[in-house]
Amino acid sequence: MGWIVVQTKSNCEKKASLNLTRQGYKVFFPKIEKTVIKFQKICQLFKPLFPGYIFVSLKDNQSWNKINYTYGVFKILKFNEKLYFLPKNIVDKIKVSCNENEVFKVKKKFRRGQKVKLIKQNYLTLDAVFEEHIDQKRSYVFLEFLKQKIKTKIDTIHLESFV
Repeated sequence: MGWIVVQTKSNCEKKASLNLTRQGYKVFFPKIEKTVIKFQKICQLFKPLFPGYIFVSLKDNQSWNKINYTYGVFKILKFNEKLYFLPKNIVDKIKVSCNENEVFKVKKKFRRGQKVKLIKQNYLTLDAVFEEHIDQKRSYVFLEFLKQKIKTKIDTIHLESFV
């Protein structure tokens, strides 16, 4: 048959995904990795790519009635009270952009002149201005030091968009 969209209760995507998997459903729960500083430590958090929603694959003879009664599930999204199946290529395109742990691979793209934050392991965060990508892993940024702008080569993984 195909993929349906299941709306979960607030912050229950992981619970719903786990419980549906235990019931024998094939579940796709894409996540995105975020770098944050908590208690003066750099942490990698995994947040839902689509907060409040997961994808469930249904086979031709598979019952879907018990999905609504699964712990963590709010409801199945329907169209005119009928089960709505997503076009197959939509979920496949998202899956191609995810790794084996269903984490969406985000390519960090910055524009010249964009303000960015430089985050290093020693809890140091500096404001910088993005200049250009050198290759896939490194970039040039301008750091302001003693009222002078210094062009510096930085690993792109340490750069975050300025919010």
